[in-house]
Amino acid sequence: MAALGIIRWGARRVTLIMDWLHVELGCALPPRASIASLVREAVERDPCLWYCMREGIVNLSAAARRISSRIEEEWGLKPSLAAVKMALSRLARSRGGGGLGRIARVLAGSTLVIQDRVAVVTTGREALPRLLSEARLWEARFLQVTQSLRAASIVVSEEDLDRILEATGGGEVLRGQAALIMISPPEIVSTPGVVALITSYLDFHGINITQIISCSTDTIIVLDSGRATEAFKALHTLIQSMSGLAGAGGEGEAPEGQ
Repeated sequence: MAALGIIRWGARRVTLIMDWLHVELGCALPPRASIASLVREAVERDPCLWYCMREGIVNLSAAARRISSRIEEEWGLKPSLAAVKMALSRLARSRGGGGLGRIARVLAGSTLVIQDRVAVVTTGREALPRLLSEARLWEARFLQVTQSLRAASIVVSEEDLDRILEATGGGEVLRGQAALIMISPPEIVSTPGVVALITSYLDFHGINITQIISCSTDTIIVLDSGRATEAFKALHTLIQSMSGLAGAGGEGEAPEGQ
C-alpha cells in the first residue's frame, strides 16, 4: 500500500510538472494546443470572466474550476486545477492592470455633454446627396449623419426635423431621444475597451442605447430622453471612479483566491 501511495504521489508530481511546462514554456500539448492557449481561448469566449479578471476582482481558484470543466467538455482533456490557475494568473497579470489603466486614463480625461430633444431619421442612402446639398441644414442645433451599406441614419434636433424630412423625402422617425456625447482625449482612438466599458456600464443600469456612433474623439450615445439624466449621472460616476484609478496608476493584479 505504501508503495502504491508513493507511485500515486509521484504520478501527481509528474502531472503538475508537465502542466507547469505547458504553461511556462508553451510546450505543445497533444493533440491540439497547450493548457495556456486553451485557458486563454476559454477566457476570451467569456466576456464576464475576462472583465472581472481585468478588474482584478475574480477568485482564480473558482475560475480555474470553471475553465477546467469547460476544457474537459469541449476538448476532452483533463488539465490539473493548479495548471489552469497558473495560466489564469499569468493571463491576469499580463492583460489586467495595464489595459484597465489605459482605459482609466482615457475616461479620466473625458467630458460629457447632453443634447436633449433630438430625433432619429432612418432613410435610404440615396437621400444623402440631397441632404448634403442643403447648406442651411448644417446650421441645425445638432446634426449627425451616418451611412451604412443600405441606409442612412440622421440624428437631428427636433426643431430642425421637418427640414430634414423635406430634404430627404421622408423616412422612419424616432422621436423623444437625447444625444449623450463623451468628448475624450486622442488616445481613445488606440485604446481598446473604452466603448465596451461604457456600454456595459449603461447596461448594468438598465439603460438601452438606441444608437452609438464614434466620430474621431467623440462618442455619441443616442438614447431615450427620459433616461438621459440617469445615463449622464451614471457615466459621470464612472468617469470620476476612473479618475481615481488613473491617479493611482491604474495597475493591479488579480487576487489569487482560495
